[in-house]
Amino acid sequence: MDKQLSKFLARQKRAVQTHPGAPAQLTKAAVLVLLLREKGEDHLLFTKRSQIVLHHKGQICFPGGACDEGDSDLWATAIRETREEIGLEPSLVSSVGRLGQLATPSGYLVTPFVGRVSQSFTLKPSLSEIAEIFTAPVGHFLNPENFRHVKKQLYGIEYEDPTFIYKNHEIWGATGRILVEFLEAWRVSYK
Repeated sequence: MDKQLSKFLARQKRAVQTHPGAPAQLTKAAVLVLLLREKGEDHLLFTKRSQIVLHHKGQICFPGGACDEGDSDLWATAIRETREEIGLEPSLVSSVGRLGQLATPSGYLVTPFVGRVSQSFTLKPSLSEIAEIFTAPVGHFLNPENFRHVKKQLYGIEYEDPTFIYKNHEIWGATGRILVEFLEAWRVSYK
């Protein structure tokens, strides 16, 4: 099902996406861009961060977080963090591929992985980290009406931030940039 996307991602040469204001010292982190089927259509899973987490309060993101010493690699980080945040058992996730790394102003070097869950599962969100979990159809994000660039300023540097709208959610920042790259790969793989 994901063979074209997996092949495309495996062939890509990836440079680190930088961001104005990203510090020189970065903490390694990984996220999981999780695909699942709902009503015969591919969806992506998103989380909304709680207001009590240390970083990115209330932001929409993919499950993930900082690398721990016990993680064997960054895929293990993405899987562990996904389990901690939403309760998804690692055995249910199959790897599709990896997207390019990006540096964030909050000091992380994020490696996004694409994974697929092909069977039903029960969500068990960590209430201290996650305020909401929702899914959205990939097709929604392919519609240009649901996307815009927002001019922002950080540390006196002006830049354009890719922003997606889904219902009452704005998806921006690192998650928006990851989503842009994912959608470009999706378009090429499934045209």
